[in-house]
Amino acid sequence: MAYIPDLSPETYNKYEDNAYTYLAVGWLGGEVRGKGDTAPEILYALLGAKKNNKLSDGWFGNHTCEICNTYDDHDEFFVPDGSTMYILPNMVSHYIQSHGYRLPEVVERALLNGEKQDQSVKPVVAGTY
Repeated sequence: MAYIPDLSPETYNKYEDNAYTYLAVGWLGGEVRGKGDTAPEILYALLGAKKNNKLSDGWFGNHTCEICNTYDDHDEFFVPDGSTMYILPNMVSHYIQSHGYRLPEVVERALLNGEKQDQSVKPVVAGTY
């Protein structure tokens, strides 16, 4: 899986809806940056967003965790926050639970605020990173 710095405007897939700013979160590659504890209510909200706000990566196959090489996943999901959409790999829950990764505080706040999903958010060109 690619490394993309947290809160970077570079995302794995490209999004062209000008109504939102798209920011990448949780694309760790082979190293955990930003370790810390995650409150249970944040993890619960994250798992809800992962279930309800799915985005397909066009099925490029499974990605294997480059940190432990024991976990596979694919696709991504979004966390809405006003005019910002945070784009996260499905594997981010594994990073949090198994490797101690902590989301940026702004994403934690967005999860706790729990905005409703926007069904119009879709990648236009899959796997362009």
